[in-house]
Amino acid sequence: MNIDDKKHEELQIKNIEKDNNAKKPLAILILISSFFFGAFLGAAMCFLSDFIGDFEGLSFGEAWLSIQKYLTIPTRALYVVGDLVLLGVVLFFYRKAMKTWKTNTDEDEKYEKTDKYISLFMILVSFANCFNLSVFGVALYNKPGVITLLNELYGDIVSKIVNFADLLIAVFLTILLSLVYLYLQKKIIDLLRIMNPEKKGSAYDPKFHKVWYESCDEAERMQIGNASYKAYRTTNALCIIMMTVFICIGVVFEIGILPIVIPAVICAVMNLVYGFEAMKR
Repeated sequence: MNIDDKKHEELQIKNIEKDNNAKKPLAILILISSFFFGAFLGAAMCFLSDFIGDFEGLSFGEAWLSIQKYLTIPTRALYVVGDLVLLGVVLFFYRKAMKTWKTNTDEDEKYEKTDKYISLFMILVSFANCFNLSVFGVALYNKPGVITLLNELYGDIVSKIVNFADLLIAVFLTILLSLVYLYLQKKIIDLLRIMNPEKKGSAYDPKFHKVWYESCDEAERMQIGNASYKAYRTTNALCIIMMTVFICIGVVFEIGILPIVIPAVICAVMNLVYGFEAMKR
């Protein structure tokens, strides 16, 4: 190593130490605050345990089933309303995008506004798909509460009929909404390909994302990369928060290990994939 390289390395080390020393107090403050917050939360959970005598001896699942027994039907109504509202909002932005593209005469404004409505549509349709699937899962999970409530109100025969009909309706609506959203996405992707002739890919192709990405230019790939990194950081933080919350709940209730393990697995897989992909570049 020559003298200039050595001086450059020493200067770099000093700059690194300067940056580290500037941020060190904040890191120590966060660690100490986290310790006291965890101690306070633990004490609060232990204090709370003195007031849950009604659920003594029950697992978290059993206690939750006893609570949700009278909430199952109102919850179903709430989810139906949520699905309808989301469908209406998704259709609104779909129509706005289509109408703007067909009727706007100013070329620059036409492209800008249509692209804005398409972006909002894509965000909302992704959220609606997740909501739709989660509603179906909750509907299946709530079966014991529904059966118990219907048995108490109407008897065994009526509860079985209603329970079977409820299952068929849930399956039918989930599949129907998924197909509707897929069709709307296909129409929007077709519109994007009209707006950008260089774009490739069909919404019905299982490898659509790969084909679409390969047809993007460098600026678009950079935009996708920045958005992906932001999503990675946010999801990473969310997984850690979820694990922390479920660890605290596990101190009081018998919830099993899945609520803790699942976010941990998601976080681990995400970090491994991100790390190995970054090594390839």
